[in-house]
Amino acid sequence: MARSTINTPSNDIRSDSGSVLFSLILGEQIEFPLDLTFANIDVELYVLDAVIIEGDNDGIGSMPDKILEGGASDTVNIRVPINKGTWDAIAVYDQGDYVIYDDGINGEQTYIKIEYDAGADPTTPDISYMWQPHIKTVVYIQIPSTIGSNYDVAPLVDKHTYGFFELKVSEPITSPFRQTWKPTRGMVELLFSPTAL
Repeated sequence: MARSTINTPSNDIRSDSGSVLFSLILGEQIEFPLDLTFANIDVELYVLDAVIIEGDNDGIGSMPDKILEGGASDTVNIRVPINKGTWDAIAVYDQGDYVIYDDGINGEQTYIKIEYDAGADPTTPDISYMWQPHIKTVVYIQIPSTIGSNYDVAPLVDKHTYGFFELKVSEPITSPFRQTWKPTRGMVELLFSPTAL
């Protein structure tokens, strides 16, 4: 029972392990997996939005505490693997598709195709180099190489620049009370790159 004084709370029922820091060299293009473990329906039914907004960088490498007014804002693509159902030896699968495969010993397992192949491959996912185990609640944040290229303050050899990141997850529009979560937020740290010059 909650019996403590109401204006001195001691228990945060929505706590987490903290914000994230994506550290990138200017010009890198990276894909990060994120596990939406709270999802209680197929993740492909959720509406996913991710953005990176330019921070108010001071030019000396300090982490900003606010966004730059009128600064760059980028929508980030989120790749959601496609559920292709039960694995079929004669079916053709694309890279990023996932299947359910039962080897008769371990029960149903989920595998995602990680290699491109133009045709069908009868090699089962549990032993094929083209497949790897997959968790159905994982999505992939795709940060493009252009992030930070139009920031007011560019990173220097010994001074980083920053942007703010957030992922928003909403239930399908058909939900009776459409819940929205913001499970991942934090900063993008951009480091100097000679090749980006």
